Amino acid sequence: MDGGYDENTELRLAANTYRQNGTDYWPGPIASNYDTLYDNFYNKVWRMKKSNIEHHIANYNTAGYTIPNDILQWPANGNVANGEAQNLAPYADINSNDLYEPELGEYPLIRGDEALYVIYNDHRANHSATGSQKIKAEVHHMLYAYYSNGEEYNNNTVYSHYEIYNRSNLNFPHFYISNFLDIDIGFYLDDYIGTEVSKNLVYAYNGTNSDTNSNYSYSGYGINPPAYGYVLLNQDIEHSIAFGNTNDAASGNPVISSDYHNYMRAKWKHGTPIINPVDSTTSQYIYTDFPDTSDNTSWSNINYSFHGSQDYRILSTIYAQNFGPGDKICMDNAGIFAHDTSLTHLDQVTHLFNLTDQVQTFYNTQYDNCEDVSDLSIYETLDLGNQNLTVFQNQNIVTLSVEQIVNSDIQIRVMDALGRQISHNMLKQGDLSIDINLQKVTSGTYFIQCSHQTFNKSMQIVVF
Repeated sequence: MDGGYDENTELRLAANTYRQNGTDYWPGPIASNYDTLYDNFYNKVWRMKKSNIEHHIANYNTAGYTIPNDILQWPANGNVANGEAQNLAPYADINSNDLYEPELGEYPLIRGDEALYVIYNDHRANHSATGSQKIKAEVHHMLYAYYSNGEEYNNNTVYSHYEIYNRSNLNFPHFYISNFLDIDIGFYLDDYIGTEVSKNLVYAYNGTNSDTNSNYSYSGYGINPPAYGYVLLNQDIEHSIAFGNTNDAASGNPVISSDYHNYMRAKWKHGTPIINPVDSTTSQYIYTDFPDTSDNTSWSNINYSFHGSQDYRILSTIYAQNFGPGDKICMDNAGIFAHDTSLTHLDQVTHLFNLTDQVQTFYNTQYDNCEDVSDLSIYETLDLGNQNLTVFQNQNIVTLSVEQIVNSDIQIRVMDALGRQISHNMLKQGDLSIDINLQKVTSGTYFIQCSHQTFNKSMQIVVF
């Protein structure tokens, strides 16, 4: 869900839950014409593996190599003649000409070991879900995950990378983006939800320590059921709120645009704020205390519920000020599943909090910022005659390594496309490797020159 009042004080909003009553989003980028040709290309999900991309990088100019369709048809460039943006899905533009050319060794940029990628917009047709005016927003969404190397925090975590573009000519002084979550811990009528503001996390947990329901002939997780959380990794949570799967006039399913807009701002459908029943203060968030059945002063869902619903949906919202024409909002999130079968349903929440901290630390270490969209490990091997020199690039850290100690220093120069020296480093005699940090270098094409008394080798790299 996203939207707000534009500069002319008109509410423009796009939202969907389950499309029971219509839709506000459609596949593909903003365009002039949405025809069959457009639909055939954009009405899909692109699936990409890191290993396949790295294989393409290493073999694109090898005789007999065929570029896989997923790489060949990556939606990197839009049809400008149809009003689409020139650059869409992220890619390595090695020759900096704003054209995706996989036959020249260019390739998709993805996060994780495997990624799913979609583009959608709210512009194609009238908003039948909310009845609101169009934003002319274009959303690029990459879902990605990592093969776990034994780390529990990555074993059951799916990451989301969003880039939301304002393709209109309007400014939005106050713009909101909400993540809609219907978290069901097995059986869907015995779950509770909460907010841990300090971690930018909303979450759900089972209401009892046994997830079963004989009335519905249902067998769920059984004893010690899990918890699930959704964390904002690069943004602060501005609001959270929950609503029930009911027709309640205050806290039931949203129907019209003002219902959605109020929920996005942590207000009930009729516009009144959330009230913390423990101290009678207004709140920007729902259920902010840890669930503790022994403490009646704890404002948690397990102690306080609203309007009798137990089929909850929850929103976590970020806020952007002055979202203007051509602006982009970048948002990174993660969905985390926490299930230690030795822990009770409430101890699973503590376990979830610990995993959330680990996911946040991993994210902070992995990426400089939200704009960093590559987890690719790019390497090339240079033949030195008696051994190989390996040049390995990972997120603009370039590592050069040799198989055995050389008899004198190797001079390493990084040159830009005009032949100007950017840095001078040295792999000293006695060392097997050196790291060169290019994270502060302007994006573009560069060359690494390796000079020694017995060889002079160079290779091209791309800095993002």
